[in-house]
Amino acid sequence: MTRLLTALWFVWWFAGAPLFAAEPLRLTTLELKDQFEHAHTLAFPSGKPRLIVVGDRKGSEQTPAWTTPLKARFTNQLEMIAVADVHGVPGFVQPTIRKGFKKEYAHPVLLDWKGVLFEKLSPKASVVNLYLVKPDGTLCAHWHGPATEEKLKAASDEIARLLTP
Repeated sequence: MTRLLTALWFVWWFAGAPLFAAEPLRLTTLELKDQFEHAHTLAFPSGKPRLIVVGDRKGSEQTPAWTTPLKARFTNQLEMIAVADVHGVPGFVQPTIRKGFKKEYAHPVLLDWKGVLFEKLSPKASVVNLYLVKPDGTLCAHWHGPATEEKLKAASDEIARLLTP
């Protein structure tokens, strides 16, 4: 009988023990400057869900295929934040990079020089990364790579689910 109880305890432990349950990533408040040197605070909790779009130079080419349809569908329901992964850029090159962003983008692009967000999110290199974040800061979805119909549908469905009370 003792062996049976011990065996059942082990089964319960390995099947449902919190030791093996992955905690969802929760972002904390952070501040980054955009290409115009304006500070942006990403505070949590926030009023609405956020879609944080992170890309390096190559990944940024894939961004419009994702953001254009999502922005059209979820206007004013979702805060989209563009973040450039520039954490490996040497200090003496940063003004040139910033100037290039000013020329190319009228909307704010947060420049993550120190890799603060990069460290937390671990985006895949050379592709765009989209992170859906609940108002409390909990990461609830991550998509990466070129936008496909399937990926866009999955993202739209997940965002709609999050917005449904």
